[in-house]
Amino acid sequence: MQLCCKNSKPNKPNFFMNSRSFSIDSLLKTNQIRPTRIRKQVLQLFFDVNYALSQADINDRLRGQFDRVTVYRTLETFEKHGLIHRVVDDSGVVKFASHGTGGCDLTFEHHRSDHLHFKCSSCNNIYCLCFIEVPEIECPAGFQLKTLHLIANGICDRCTIRNKKNNINSNKALHLWRVCGEKKCKAL
Repeated sequence: MQLCCKNSKPNKPNFFMNSRSFSIDSLLKTNQIRPTRIRKQVLQLFFDVNYALSQADINDRLRGQFDRVTVYRTLETFEKHGLIHRVVDDSGVVKFASHGTGGCDLTFEHHRSDHLHFKCSSCNNIYCLCFIEVPEIECPAGFQLKTLHLIANGICDRCTIRNKKNNINSNKALHLWRVCGEKKCKAL
């Protein structure tokens, strides 16, 4: 059996499927996690979005159905079994991402723990960019690398498109106002 990433955990045979046609129940059972209602709902949240979620985000989306401690323990269980990983951004907020978000290969044996994360400065979402190759980091003699957090900052594709649409609409409104001269122009 091969070892995955730097976690020294044995590979598990395709517990994610690239087509995302898996069932949450079978995913949990394959990883020897009892499929309780909270576990199924939390795991589903990760596959409904393509960015990292904080515990507060998860609590909000679950609308208080479960207490914070239960959500925290669920996240710990998923992390321990390799279903999700932690992402710590420059604000210090811990977020979690499933290994299938942001273009990452959904198979456990291909997931890299040392991949790039991208934080959008507009929406504050954090995306995993597993498909971008990360150079090997060589530490000076005597230093031992334990964890590596790589975060790029910028504007995500969704916000870029939204910003372009907003700029087009505001430019159109400005142009029409200049032509019409009325602040409450009906063409706007």
